[in-house]
Amino acid sequence: MGTIVFTPFHLGISLLIQAIVITLDPIGLFVGSVIIDVEGVYSLLFPNSGVPLHGFMHSFIGAFILGIFVGIGSFLTHKLIHRIDFKFDNPTPFTLPNYSLQMCLLSAWIGTMSHVLLDAFLYEDQQLFYIFPAENPFLNLLTQELVYFLCLVCFIIGAVILVGRYRAYLTDEELV
Repeated sequence: MGTIVFTPFHLGISLLIQAIVITLDPIGLFVGSVIIDVEGVYSLLFPNSGVPLHGFMHSFIGAFILGIFVGIGSFLTHKLIHRIDFKFDNPTPFTLPNYSLQMCLLSAWIGTMSHVLLDAFLYEDQQLFYIFPAENPFLNLLTQELVYFLCLVCFIIGAVILVGRYRAYLTDEELV
């Protein structure tokens, strides 16, 4: 089976999750869902490094640890954005939400764990419990084509839901 090191398909699941659970932090969720593939990119750029395409970061333990860094980074990014004094009018009716550290961490963990679970269907070299090598119970339960198709469908559904929510929000604001 061919290996695709980095794909935007992970964003499809994240977009649908964001559309359903609108209170999640989108930065933590979206960054968490794709940043794990930095490991594979590094492996290709430095083939003698010994870093596998789907190594430690593609395990539940690695995703959890990476999620801590992504969540903290997202929290700090939100704090920075709120400190910036924009010198222009906000053209949208939205105000930027204040996300707690707990919400940023939760969102990042959902993103990183969803990445690990999606890849678990596809890659033989992935060890879900990296320190404790074991058979991957998800391997080949779904075909690569089906996983990518589901990600695309999730992206479309998530986008439709978010656009619908935005339109409903604008309509409510216009009535006030």
